[in-house]
Amino acid sequence: MSEDERLPKLWRGRRRALLLGLAGTGLAQAGIAAASALLTPRLMTASSSRSEMVLATVLAALALGLGAVRALERVLGEGLGQDYVHSVRLHLIRAAMVGRGPSLGVTVARATNDLTSVRNWMVQGVVPLMSGIPMVLGCLVALALLDWRLSLAALIPVAVLGVMIVVVAPRLRERAAHLRKQRGKVAGHIADTMQARSTIVEAGGVEREVCNLGKLSRELGNRAVHRATLSGLLRGSAASVATMGMVTVGTTAVLVGLDGPTIATAFLVVGMLATPVTDLGRVGEFRQSYRVAERILGPQIAVSRQHRRSEREMDHAITTGRVQVGRDDDRAGVHLADLELGGRRLPELVARPGEVVVPVTEDLSLLGRLADALAHPEAHRDAWLQVAGQQIGMLPPAHRRRLVGIAHARQPMERGTIGRAVRYRHPDSEASVDAVLAEVGLADAVAALPKGHRTSLRRGGEPLDAEQLTQLSIARALYGDPPLVVLNFVGRAISPAVREKVLQALPRPGVTLILTDEPERLELPHRTWRLDADPKKAQVK
Repeated sequence: MSEDERLPKLWRGRRRALLLGLAGTGLAQAGIAAASALLTPRLMTASSSRSEMVLATVLAALALGLGAVRALERVLGEGLGQDYVHSVRLHLIRAAMVGRGPSLGVTVARATNDLTSVRNWMVQGVVPLMSGIPMVLGCLVALALLDWRLSLAALIPVAVLGVMIVVVAPRLRERAAHLRKQRGKVAGHIADTMQARSTIVEAGGVEREVCNLGKLSRELGNRAVHRATLSGLLRGSAASVATMGMVTVGTTAVLVGLDGPTIATAFLVVGMLATPVTDLGRVGEFRQSYRVAERILGPQIAVSRQHRRSEREMDHAITTGRVQVGRDDDRAGVHLADLELGGRRLPELVARPGEVVVPVTEDLSLLGRLADALAHPEAHRDAWLQVAGQQIGMLPPAHRRRLVGIAHARQPMERGTIGRAVRYRHPDSEASVDAVLAEVGLADAVAALPKGHRTSLRRGGEPLDAEQLTQLSIARALYGDPPLVVLNFVGRAISPAVREKVLQALPRPGVTLILTDEPERLELPHRTWRLDADPKKAQVK
């Protein structure tokens, strides 16, 4: 596993204070155990009722303090787990947006199973280690204050549990990996089945698919039970440590001839030892599930880190002056050269502001790759991609978004208001969106909504329909009059009346690139960019 694929470091930021707080709770519990070991014999041998009352009050306060410390430990542990999962979740979201993501089912599995495994390791793995180990050591010290042989007797079952965890952990990780793989398979199968449910129902295959899913689900249950045999072995062993500790400590106390108050105190301390040891017995299970989740999430974490590193490098290049970001040259237009897509080098394009350019090719997939290259120019830094005098492949997205506006057909929208969706490329702008909505024929539909352009979009764009989402995408691309507007196969997604409305809004002050599979039907003065022509020859007519 490479360094980029590792999950975020635990000792970082706010988590440092949480870890120190957890260690403090462990030390506090150890101190309470030691104080209880010292005061309990004195209570049992007190010479006056006043002394008994004082000691009993102190011991009761210590018991309440132990409960308060355990409650604080729970709060700190949950804070640690949520903070860590938050950092991992942001990496996954970033990777899903900038990389080629997995299927919906696998994404759901990662967002539930794997992040749950990460959270469980933090809350029920790291927390017992940070607070439980000091508590166990404190109890052993408290027993040693009574008699060193009692401490040794209590250490024996704890040591046996530690050996069992070391021996069983590798096999437990293997079974956890098999279970995680089956969970992902079931989640992916369910997602694929739900996406194809209409065709399945039409073909009468409901029971067949349910049967197939039933087989996968049964196998998932078998693997879960298979893992539970080992995790149950560890949990059961941990639960028996306290009882075995009482047996070993009690036997040792009798053999060495200790008095009654000392034996009673020893049993009290061993009882306090039960909770942290039981928690430590589950550490191995959660650790192995975490390691499996780390292996699954690692590649996506790497994608996120590489993206952030790339953006930081671009920002650094601008800061150090290696890349000049000056004022946009509105007279520069668009200049594309040395662009290779699918092993083919495209002819050079030089377009002046105000021109409408229509690429033409027999391979329509080439148009899709062209739109993708303009949307993600950082993947084509070897090419010459100049817009308004700026090399867009060398610019961070925050600088690039004001230069290029791209509209897609039936494009789902992020959650937010309609106004925010239009201004998305210019988040700091307060200019009205009414004019651009009118240009794409969407103004009346938006005005008819109860809250107008303040209406919130949910579930990909509701309450707008597919055509209106395409109009909204065009409005976003046109807003602010960027030097380059790309209309990516939007013609078939809108009605003839809307198409005519959009064409009336062209040409724009900048260059407009229209990607379409029906260039001959485009009733708008334009220049043709023949992508199948020899790159060394003139390509624009």
